[in-house]
Amino acid sequence: LSYEKGAAHTAPEVASQWYPQVERHPELLRPEAGRKQLKILYLHGHANNLEIAYRQTEALRAMWPYGHPDISYLEGNVELTTKAHFASVIDYSPQLVELGLSGQPGFALKGYGHIEAPAADPKADPTCQTNCEGVTWAKMSTASMEAALAKLEERIVADGGYDIVAGFSQGGEVVQNLLNRLQAINARVDTKVKTVALFGARIYYSKYGPLTAKFAPGEVKAFVCMGQKDNE
Repeated sequence: LSYEKGAAHTAPEVASQWYPQVERHPELLRPEAGRKQLKILYLHGHANNLEIAYRQTEALRAMWPYGHPDISYLEGNVELTTKAHFASVIDYSPQLVELGLSGQPGFALKGYGHIEAPAADPKADPTCQTNCEGVTWAKMSTASMEAALAKLEERIVADGGYDIVAGFSQGGEVVQNLLNRLQAINARVDTKVKTVALFGARIYYSKYGPLTAKFAPGEVKAFVCMGQKDNE
């Protein structure tokens, strides 16, 4: 980024030059001892685990311009043990279903709440989808979401807070629903959550309730990253 011309005007041509402002503006690069290590809490996706979460954030740890962020991980609180638990992923990753049900060490897959398969109320639930095997499933129940949020809140408070809370897929769905209780959490910790980041996470306020919290300008920032087919 260029502080004079805006984003991308000083984009590097080779990877070794990806942070050109260090040479152009050395005053921006504070001494190592004066920097505050960024605290990040990361939530993995449904049918993932801590090993997958670690690999998903490997590039972030390697490419940080100075030092390394302090990345912690919140493990899913339910384990996927039946084929019904995988109804949401069988369309695009049948191999993952086989691995998850194989019982092999290291392939135990988790989530922050079981999806409903079959869906409890397919006519009224806006999250319902039908997979390639004809099973109509829905996102985790509101009760499961509340349990996941309680676990997330407990972790943030126990660790004294985080600068960023980020989530992928189902983890991102939990993070977005954290916003309504974020101000109360921030009041209890030293390190205030100032940014939430969602990766490939659909927005389902129609099921879990709307955003009702009122934030001051700049109080909390949100980064949302979706894929080519994530057109919601």
